[in-house]
Amino acid sequence: GAERLLVETITRHHAPYQFDVVYFLPKKNHCVNELQALGCQVDLLAVNYTIFMLFQIPKLVRLVRSRKYNLIHCHLPWAGIVAKVTGRIVGLPVIYTEHNNYYTYNAITRVLHRFKFTWFSFVIAVSKDTEEALRRAVRNLPPTRIILNGVNTDKFNRESFDPLMTKVSLGIGNDKVVVSTVA
Repeated sequence: GAERLLVETITRHHAPYQFDVVYFLPKKNHCVNELQALGCQVDLLAVNYTIFMLFQIPKLVRLVRSRKYNLIHCHLPWAGIVAKVTGRIVGLPVIYTEHNNYYTYNAITRVLHRFKFTWFSFVIAVSKDTEEALRRAVRNLPPTRIILNGVNTDKFNRESFDPLMTKVSLGIGNDKVVVSTVA
């Protein structure tokens, strides 16, 4: 999801920018090695549950100040809540990317996420549906633009796909037919 999108974005746009990544849930570490290989500093501010991310704001403030960043970009509501407060404290612009329809979140997430939404400097919505839901839910929505989620077709393409090797890697016999859906 968002983690893969982050890796693909950094892969394509790392020069001349420096990207550093902070994540909160230890189980979301599957992209750490790839990010580090791309030159990213990757920090874990570990919590067991998303709501405890709020308690990491002082650590994030210290981290952001010590590295003298110019911008904070965050994905998904709880990271957005933490980032907008951090950005406000340190005086940095915060860009937020919304990946889901706002109304799919639980009530607590919706309320906290909507609070001080104007503290975001800019919002990216990954689809028209996502943008429309935000416009219905949030008064005074900051400047917002739709940037469609896409697939890196340089990396994921038919020419680089070997069906036999994929079956072998997944333990599927060559005599089996595989049907898949990407949605």
